[in-house]
Amino acid sequence: MINIDKSKFEEIIKEDKLNVCIFTYDQCSSCDRYLEELKKYSTSQFYMINIGMDIDYYIKSHKIGIVPNTRVYKSGKYIWVKSGVLYETQMEKLYSILKG
Repeated sequence: MINIDKSKFEEIIKEDKLNVCIFTYDQCSSCDRYLEELKKYSTSQFYMINIGMDIDYYIKSHKIGIVPNTRVYKSGKYIWVKSGVLYETQMEKLYSILKG
């Protein structure tokens, strides 16, 4: 998993490839557990964005409300979103999107 900031986030979501972005927050204990689970199962590259410093920006600009929040972006738009922790069936759905 790669930690990125707001400017890097804005760059990668515009790319013409699928990018998985996971939004977290410092005081979110379920975020920590979720990220640990993702590390176990993930063979793909995920970007992690801690919204703490720029919380107003992410809420207003990208409608991030609940964390963890997992989104798949391509060409500036998100094509899949799940608020909260992903369960096994949702993880399978995410992987099927990434495999194409």
